[in-house]
This record gives sequence, structure tokens and C-alpha cells, in this order.
Amino acid sequence: MVAAGRRAASASKSFSGRREALEELREIEYERRFRNAPRGTFKNLIFAAIGPKPKIVLRGAVNNDAEIVQNAENCLVYSDPLSAHGLTWRQMVTW
Repeated sequence: MVAAGRRAASASKSFSGRREALEELREIEYERRFRNAPRGTFKNLIFAAIGPKPKIVLRGAVNNDAEIVQNAENCLVYSDPLSAHGLTWRQMVTW
């Protein structure tokens, strides 16, 4: 069992550079694909609800103004400004 753990650690170490390179390629592809994405203000990225789901009310349909009126403590709300190429997985993980 100990040898299997050592093999797993060794494999993880040897693939870490490749994993980072793949993540980099994914971000480059993402930027290429969404270069011409819709323009405007980013709003309302609400995710990762644990426990009761948040109750979200749309206060203004024209401007997409949403408000969490219940269970806001059970979810994450991403409100940082976006760069020109949008939001990448790496930025989300760093956040």
C-alpha cells in the first residue's frame, strides 16, 4: 500500500507541469473563442449554493438587476470586474 502511495505521488509530481500547460492552453482557447462575446456590464454570477438554494428576484428586467432576497449566506456571488476576454477557470479558482 505504501508503494502505491509513492507511485501516485511520483506520477502527480511528473504530470504537474503538463497539467499547468493544459490549463494554459484551455485559457488560450477560451480567449480565442469568446473574443467577440457580447459587450456590456457583467452581472449576476451566483453559484455554489450549499443548503437551501437562494431565492433570487429580478428587480429590473431591462438592466438585469437581480437581488438575493433569501438564503444569500448559502451561495457565492462573483462581483469582480471582468477583463476583456471574460472569466477563466483559473481566475475563478484564484478568486
